Amino acid sequence: QPHVFKVANRLFADLRSHRQMQTCIISGESGAGKTETCKLIVQQLTYINSLVCGDDGKLARDISAKLQQMNPLMEAFGNAKTTLNDNSSRFGKYIQLYLNPENSFRLCGASVNHYLLEKSRVTQQCPGEHNYHIFYFILAGLSHDVVKRFHIHVRH
Repeated sequence: QPHVFKVANRLFADLRSHRQMQTCIISGESGAGKTETCKLIVQQLTYINSLVCGDDGKLARDISAKLQQMNPLMEAFGNAKTTLNDNSSRFGKYIQLYLNPENSFRLCGASVNHYLLEKSRVTQQCPGEHNYHIFYFILAGLSHDVVKRFHIHVRH
C-alpha cells in the first residue's frame, strides 16, 4: 500500500509536470483513519509547497492550520457515535487547495465543502447509536433547571 507522504509527493509532482489538476480520494471503513490521512496529506502538500516555492511557507502553514482548526467544529456537526465507532464521520468533505500555476504552484488558498450523509440521524437513530455530537454539546451547557423544565432526557 502506498505511504500517505508518497501519495502527497506524487500529487504535487504530477501537478507540476502535467500542469493539470490532481485529485486524491480517501476512502475506507469506519475507523480506518480517513480524517487523519487527509490531515497528513494536507500537511505534506503544504510542506512540499513551501520547499519548492522557496519561501518560508508562512501562507501554506497558515492555510494548513486553518483547515485543521475548523475540523473539530465540522466534526461536532457531522460526527456521531455508531455501533462501530464512537466518533464516526457521518459526512463527506471535499477539500480544494488552490495553487497558482503562474507562481511555481504556490499555495494561495483553500476551500472545504461538506455534505451530510445521514440527515435522518437528526430525528432517529438506530439502537446503540447517537445523534450528532453538537446536540450533546448544546445539552451539556444547559442548566439543571432548564433540563428539568423542558423534560429533556439526555442519553450518555
